[in-house]
Amino acid sequence: MISKDLLRVAGLCAGYGDNQVVSDIDLEVASGEIVAILGPSGCGKSTLLRSLVGLHQPSRGTVHLDGQDITNMAVHQRQLGLMSQNGHLFPHLTVAQNVAFGLEMQAAHAGSTADRVSSLLDLVSLSEFGPRTIDTLSGGQAQRVALARTLAPRPNLVLLDEPLSGLDRALRDELAHEMIGSLRHEGTAAIMVTHDPDEAFTVADRVAIMNNGRLVSIASPDVLRSNPGTSFVARFLGLDAVVEVDFYHGSAMLAGKPLPIGLGGDGRQAVLVPT
Repeated sequence: MISKDLLRVAGLCAGYGDNQVVSDIDLEVASGEIVAILGPSGCGKSTLLRSLVGLHQPSRGTVHLDGQDITNMAVHQRQLGLMSQNGHLFPHLTVAQNVAFGLEMQAAHAGSTADRVSSLLDLVSLSEFGPRTIDTLSGGQAQRVALARTLAPRPNLVLLDEPLSGLDRALRDELAHEMIGSLRHEGTAAIMVTHDPDEAFTVADRVAIMNNGRLVSIASPDVLRSNPGTSFVARFLGLDAVVEVDFYHGSAMLAGKPLPIGLGGDGRQAVLVPT
């Protein structure tokens, strides 16, 4: 159930040397909420995620998790889970040992670890795969194991960096639904970075659109579809019939005449999208 804000990001800026990649990011994620960060390649999505998890130090701004300032906290202290496109499973460990890794790092009791691993493998439909080696898994099976390993230590928030982009379309659709089911079952909040609108709209409660290092829009999938707000958002979401019009004093004007319909505006322009 979505309740209080779990994550609060305020004025976050990050870059490499003189190249500022992420600018003035403000973002809140509620407990149990799934937020997708969507945008074209190179817009700063992965740098933002790396800054949240602690793999990159922001130049300005703060990150609070469950009321605690974690901006300068070490990665292993943040109670965050990270799952990447490649999964990065340990090839010398079995499936069960991979899932148990984070629990063993927490020095969990052996009996509770075994129960947790069994429960998660059942959750991701791999209940019989515990003894198998990593090299026997398909791409989809490996990502299921990676998700189970990420969820095992019960992190406050899971960060998913293009977790399905290496898979074919049909498998991506299947795993997207399975992933959201697993996150909902665990009650775990998540931020997922993707460049695929269909993927984002499948898994997320809200979708944040990013461009040139900034968040330009954030709303539920239904709101973004019906009112994308700007021509960039509309075109990025694949809405081809976009008409840019002048927008003055609350009225949309086309060829000098007012348009008697609701439009999303960015101050000077509006986007007309047929319903």
